[in-house]
Amino acid sequence: MAILGIDIGTTGCKCVAFTEKMEAISEAYREYPLIHIENGFVEQNPSLWWSAVVETIREVSKEIKSITRIGISSQGITFVPVDENGEMLCNALSWLDMRAVKECDRLESLIGCKKIYSITGKKINPAYTLPKLMWIKNNQPEIYSKTYKFLTAHDYIIYRLCGVYVTEQSLAAGFMAFDITTKIWDEEILLSAGIDAKKLPNITVSGTPVGELSEKASFETGLKPGIIISTGGQDQKCAACGAGLSLENITVSLGTSSAITALYDKPIFTEDMCLPCFPYIDGNNWVLEGFSSTAGASIKWFRDNIGNGRGYKEIDDSIETEYYKAPDGRVMFFPYLGGTATPEWYDTDTGGFLGITLDTTNTQMATAILESIAFNIRANIEKMESLGKSYKALSVFGGGANSGIWLRMIADVTGKMVKVPELEETACKGAAIKAAGINESQIMNIAGKSKIISPDNITHKRYNKKYKKYKLIEKKVYGG
Repeated sequence: MAILGIDIGTTGCKCVAFTEKMEAISEAYREYPLIHIENGFVEQNPSLWWSAVVETIREVSKEIKSITRIGISSQGITFVPVDENGEMLCNALSWLDMRAVKECDRLESLIGCKKIYSITGKKINPAYTLPKLMWIKNNQPEIYSKTYKFLTAHDYIIYRLCGVYVTEQSLAAGFMAFDITTKIWDEEILLSAGIDAKKLPNITVSGTPVGELSEKASFETGLKPGIIISTGGQDQKCAACGAGLSLENITVSLGTSSAITALYDKPIFTEDMCLPCFPYIDGNNWVLEGFSSTAGASIKWFRDNIGNGRGYKEIDDSIETEYYKAPDGRVMFFPYLGGTATPEWYDTDTGGFLGITLDTTNTQMATAILESIAFNIRANIEKMESLGKSYKALSVFGGGANSGIWLRMIADVTGKMVKVPELEETACKGAAIKAAGINESQIMNIAGKSKIISPDNITHKRYNKKYKKYKLIEKKVYGG
């Protein structure tokens, strides 16, 4: 018997089949594009999500005799309006979409940023769902009036699998209209924004069985009807679960963006509103989540534009041999190529290098990029630890975790032990864990093997100097 964990990410869908002991036995992946339109509009075709889900399920299930459950993880905030028949009324608006700036200004004047943060754990920002719902109502009233439900990618795929309209708490929290303490839609915020609460899906706890695979979905996927479909959650939360998040262990994703997740036993609201807070998918705890919009995206930009034709491994090897032995180098990089990062929230969408001379090498520039993300991870951890907790280790996962030199750098910059889970697709694993109904106390027992990287004390001391200098310069350049 097997359990499927499916993750509908920003640029692709992953499906992994697991045994009941959470051992991966088969996996598949399909990509789909983002649709970039002028003026900060970013959309996606939800039918491509479904096609990718169908194709990956068919590939994964070829040699599996019995699949009993399916759990879903997905990108947060991205949503699609559907009619009463579940048909999409327009493309999905991506979490990367920034069209709703005026609506954010309107929310600020109607409710205020501090009040919204005190309820939702979110600082007003056009990335979140509520401003974009307002934008649709203001600019596409015919779509708004026809909308039966606004669904996240997770919700849409669950509907296609079993015909039920539901969401999950960590995903609802990305709407910026969800009370993270009482865990219900906030009527006052919705009323002030002019959004009908009936157009939002019912909220469930992660791991809730919500239906069975329909005859139609059975025909499309090739699976037997009747398989139990369960809610999972937002991908970073599912990935944190799969990577072994605990009260002593922070998780760090290194993908296109980076997310730094810390667990708390109560909702945390920082005085400066610098860190978003979400309900965690265990149904009992909460997480603070730091982020950098462009982590892996920065090194990909470097590779594609000024990397001298080298691949990631060649770049890593050159850093290892040419430069990493002297981490007090002058070159610095600020990774704001696609927007800001926590905990500072600088008002910028441009990054850049500083400290370049006629002697600067391509490798020194690559090193500075990796360092900048390690510095951002450290800044977020310092903010989290300033709230009264300390953490022993970081579990790092995602595509960037394939870079041994980057992992060493993160350990040396933060002074923390770095653990790398054996399975890279931790979001799929988290969704499968929740679908299987595995008790939270048992998760660490099935976390699997991890590679361990310990910080080097001498290099850590060197990086302390560069980090302090970096943060001072960053504040002067971006904070003033």
